Amino acid sequence: MPKQVVIRDGRIKDKEKIIELWKEIMDYHMKISNIDFELVDDATEIFKKFFETNVRSINKKVIVAEEDGRIIGYMMGAIEKRPPVFKTTHRAFITDTGVTVSKRNLGIGTKLFNAFSSWAKEKGMKFISLAVVFENEIGIGFWKKQGFETMLLLQRKML
Repeated sequence: MPKQVVIRDGRIKDKEKIIELWKEIMDYHMKISNIDFELVDDATEIFKKFFETNVRSINKKVIVAEEDGRIIGYMMGAIEKRPPVFKTTHRAFITDTGVTVSKRNLGIGTKLFNAFSSWAKEKGMKFISLAVVFENEIGIGFWKKQGFETMLLLQRKML
């Protein structure tokens, strides 16, 4: 019998289950850019608190993909205020996302994004923004498939 993947809002009680997936996603990003993704010693506890804050906020959203009680994907984002010079005063911004390696290319990321997109529309947002590490070819490909276009290039100079 095929396993059913449930896409739902994140709950406080998910925080322990999501940690292993979050660590997997961080390990992946550390291999791409250890400068940007080097973690502090208590990163796990900080992420748990960040996760809780996102679950509890009305202007933040956590969506999880669950299969047989295991979290296999998640997406977190927020409604952010833009500088007052813009007519579009707020935007939806995806802050964090990932799907476990063994479950990629099965449409789970798309389902998570569709749920986040629906939430952003309900909040009256005109667009969704996010940041992807330049070397993350998998991530860039996924977001292009979702209809994202490059609109800003963030650059860095090492000192």
